[in-house]
Amino acid sequence: MGHRQTSQHNTKHFQKKRLSILVSSLFACTGVSMLAMGNLAYAQEEVPEKPEKEIERIFVTAVPGGSVDPLESSVSISSIDSDSPVFEVSRTTAEILRQIPGVRSEASGGDGNANIAIRGLPIASGGAKFLQLWEDGLPVLEFGDISFANADIFLRADANVARVEAIRGGSASILASNSPGGVINFISKTGEQGGGTVRLTKGLTYDTTRLDFEAGHNWENGWYGHIGGFYRVGEGPREAGYDVNKGGQIKANLTKEFDGGYIRGNMKILNDRAVGYMPTPMFVSGTNANPSYSSIPGYSANGDTLQSVHTDIIQVLDEQNNVVQKRLSDGMQSDVKQFGFEASLDDIGGGWALLNRFKTADISGEFVVPFPASVGTQDNRGAFVGNYLAGSEGRTDFSYIYATGPNTGQALAPDTSVAVIHTFNTEMQDLSNLMNNLDLSKVFSLSDDSELEVHAGWYHSEQAIENFQSWPSYLTSVEGGGDTAYVDVVDDVSGETLTSGGLISYGPAEWGNCCNGGFNLDTKIDAFYVNTTYYSGDFTFDAGLRYDSGRTTGSRSLDANSIRVTDFDVNNNGSIEGVEGQVSLHNPEPEFAVDFDYDYFSYSLGANYLVDTDLSVFGRYSVGYRANSERLIGLVYTPANVVDPDSSAFGKKVGDIDDERIEDQVKMLEIGVKYRFDSLDINAVYFSAETQEVVGESRVTGGPLSLRDYESSGIEVEAFYSINNFNFSGNVTWTDAEIAADDLFPDFVGNVPQRQADWVYSAIASYDTESYTVGLNIVGTTDSYVRNENVLVMPGYLTTNLFATYRFNDDLSVSLNVNNLTDEIGLTEGENAAVGASEPFTNEYVRMRSISGRSAVASINYTF
Repeated sequence: MGHRQTSQHNTKHFQKKRLSILVSSLFACTGVSMLAMGNLAYAQEEVPEKPEKEIERIFVTAVPGGSVDPLESSVSISSIDSDSPVFEVSRTTAEILRQIPGVRSEASGGDGNANIAIRGLPIASGGAKFLQLWEDGLPVLEFGDISFANADIFLRADANVARVEAIRGGSASILASNSPGGVINFISKTGEQGGGTVRLTKGLTYDTTRLDFEAGHNWENGWYGHIGGFYRVGEGPREAGYDVNKGGQIKANLTKEFDGGYIRGNMKILNDRAVGYMPTPMFVSGTNANPSYSSIPGYSANGDTLQSVHTDIIQVLDEQNNVVQKRLSDGMQSDVKQFGFEASLDDIGGGWALLNRFKTADISGEFVVPFPASVGTQDNRGAFVGNYLAGSEGRTDFSYIYATGPNTGQALAPDTSVAVIHTFNTEMQDLSNLMNNLDLSKVFSLSDDSELEVHAGWYHSEQAIENFQSWPSYLTSVEGGGDTAYVDVVDDVSGETLTSGGLISYGPAEWGNCCNGGFNLDTKIDAFYVNTTYYSGDFTFDAGLRYDSGRTTGSRSLDANSIRVTDFDVNNNGSIEGVEGQVSLHNPEPEFAVDFDYDYFSYSLGANYLVDTDLSVFGRYSVGYRANSERLIGLVYTPANVVDPDSSAFGKKVGDIDDERIEDQVKMLEIGVKYRFDSLDINAVYFSAETQEVVGESRVTGGPLSLRDYESSGIEVEAFYSINNFNFSGNVTWTDAEIAADDLFPDFVGNVPQRQADWVYSAIASYDTESYTVGLNIVGTTDSYVRNENVLVMPGYLTTNLFATYRFNDDLSVSLNVNNLTDEIGLTEGENAAVGASEPFTNEYVRMRSISGRSAVASINYTF
């Protein structure tokens, strides 16, 4: 056989699953025991009968070896089961990830657009740069920080999910490309156990209706399968006044299990629109070091949004500079058609086992979201627009009238705030990918009764990045309750209406009308790896090496030189009127070719010592890399820096850029202890990481690149406890991070990376009986700095979630959950590095992104 036989706890159920788990290279290792709602030491009241939990579960995500006992693992791993209350209280995928130790998930963007960091590794741009999100063992997208295409936009954690597994650092550097910080894997149900659920959810405090279903069947002849999905419609937890969430997903898989292996086919169809939340207008008072944030009167920072039915339609220029209409309600649109298969053979000859996973995905979508470039009074931001279009300076003699909504033609109240909106209208025309991972493994029995397990594999990936962005500017009112509307600016001297239905410009007016253009790129990656694990008594040692090579080709037409701002007769009426005097025209031809390649080696060394049956210690050192793709090109490939614009060469023809800037490096040390005793599990890990990152401070206009170094260290602690009917799980992470070097911004050295808090934590406690379950979940963070300048502070917050379920019988139940019970304004990011007003200041405008406010939903659930 190709895997080590160590389990002394096999049940019939475990034996059936063992085949489909143990032979995986990306899916084989030891796990930690997780909170088991029905697995109690002593019962004061009879608890509902549930499937047997696998406390000694095999962990299957990006970890070496095939040990059954979790104490033998030399990596930091966690798991969340689908029956965990985490899934009850979480509104989005990003909220689920907040429950994983070491992970900082900024869950404030809606069903997507989350920024996700791990162990102090930086979020300099957006998305999840140093970790990947996977589905069933392969990445959703090869790169986690593609502009406006974060991986969570194309992932839905619905009833198909059996569990979420996460590895932080460690062997992720060897068994995954472009993911040196870790891997988070969403594992689907296979139907092996049969049964299913139907769940109808209705919003109580906001308008949403959702239907989830999933069903599995085992035909008892080696065939079993599963199908499930969801459909939902509504306005989301913030008050938009109309439906901005609409769509659904279907996933299915079919498995044929046979003596010595299995084959499985799977598919996924996702077609969903989800509202995207950007930083929102707020007031701040006090000082930069001790600020007090509050909502603008009439507009809730955590309950309102700048999307409304009165601002839904926008006018944009397409790739050929024709005017077309788009809608803000398109939001974060995801369109995925995916097919995959996996095959596992225990013995292909000579004791070697084989596991192959493959997927091909047709992915596209849109990102149409309003971004407040500036916010202020009418005499401030409104006058900016007036002067901008009138070609004047310093004037305030303008009037402001509603251009849309029930008050069209009427003047704004003098105290109504206004915002200059840059509409992030980005067409993700092609994000398709093809991925395959082939793994061969064998266990060698050595003469001293020890064993050596060897995994060797080949990973191939093809990732397309084709997009086009056109960002018009609008002036809007800042009003809550779905009443935000477009505002026109009237010149009081000439009587001319300067804007056009609120439209200021066909480009981002406050950013020099930049940014209309796009990419058409293809990246191919081949990686070869070998990982060995040596078992000898109570000691386990493993070592791995990975070689990655990649090439990116294509074209780019997105920078200051591919945009021409001029007068242009947009409506073809023969005259230049209003906003037609400054039109941001896009060059429809590719500005220049792109062609560069890279290669690098990653390695990881780990050891574990089993002190006794309940206690182990481990250590690991890893060096991994993350190649840059579209983000790098957005920074580097500008005609101003190209010696020969007709050349496609990289590095030799582009300024002072060299190969060192193509990929980022992460060095990570981990030392941990794991303790398991009866109903208590505790895992603690010390980590230390050094990161070298390519950073661009002005991406879309070809601004300069900076090489920035970061250092971070900290401690993760997670605990699980069950006694009688009470269950608890929790984690806390302390991180000490700083910017260690920066060749472009030396003043940043010694500062804490933006938005990195010293402490992040979460916990869930529940009481479970035969007829009901009640519980509480808290998630919190301490203070951090808004930006790398370390001036304006973003206060910490604690949010509380409640959940309750009542079971009429074994099949029918109802549940209630409340998210953010105390209606906390929890800030996750901001656009203002500092407040420039004299301290102490009062009610200064800022733009911050908060978690959504209090929301409650009720569900009825039928299990069969």
